[in-house]
Amino acid sequence: MNDTSTPFILRYADPTWLAQSPDALAIIRTALDALSEWDEQDASNLDYTYRVRLAHLLGNHATIEELRELNQHILNVDYHRWEKSLNTLDKPYAARWLAFSDILEDRLAVMKSVIPASIKNRRHVREILEWLQYKKAVPQKQLMNHLNIEEASLSRTLTLLESWELVVRRRINKEKFVSIGHRAYEMLERVDTLAKPTRAELEQKIIHLEQQIQVLLQSWKPEHQENYNKQKLYTWKQPQFNACSVVF
Repeated sequence: MNDTSTPFILRYADPTWLAQSPDALAIIRTALDALSEWDEQDASNLDYTYRVRLAHLLGNHATIEELRELNQHILNVDYHRWEKSLNTLDKPYAARWLAFSDILEDRLAVMKSVIPASIKNRRHVREILEWLQYKKAVPQKQLMNHLNIEEASLSRTLTLLESWELVVRRRINKEKFVSIGHRAYEMLERVDTLAKPTRAELEQKIIHLEQQIQVLLQSWKPEHQENYNKQKLYTWKQPQFNACSVVF
């Protein structure tokens, strides 16, 4: 973490802190407003910040608000004011940062748009999403066996679904895992997986209820059996009619 008791200077800041701290973007914004001229270290630190944050947002399927925040920060850099200063540096930083903004704009456009029918009606899509909504994350091989399709076909479908935030794929060690994406609930009825009891839990509840019923019956018999027997004597019995003997 940077020392807040001294003025913040971009070129001397810790790049890791710049890339990871939730407060860093606002502090960088203030530092850029006070910047008179760019040097290589200033641009290198900001470039690292943008690259790491962009990779993190795209890799972790960030929300619209998170994507918009980084995109707005990039666009707020006064490129016209610093065009000459930036052009003297070794790398085309300005062009790269604007390319990052284009990537974010594309991602935001996808997230704001309606999922097309061609995606919704694609073979296996609904089956994949309905199966994943009950699970946290499953190995891709397990999903392939469940659907009984080829690995290449499943990979193409998952790539398409991932681009629309319908699924999330992550590699853990050497195995690929698939989980439900946040936009999948636009196609599916949301299910609270935490509240869904397992069969074993339901069976245990039934056993517990049966035990409670037995206890209640045992406590009821001594006190109420006599009254119950008397009541049976006065219980009205509905007469039985022979349908053939009834005359209308």
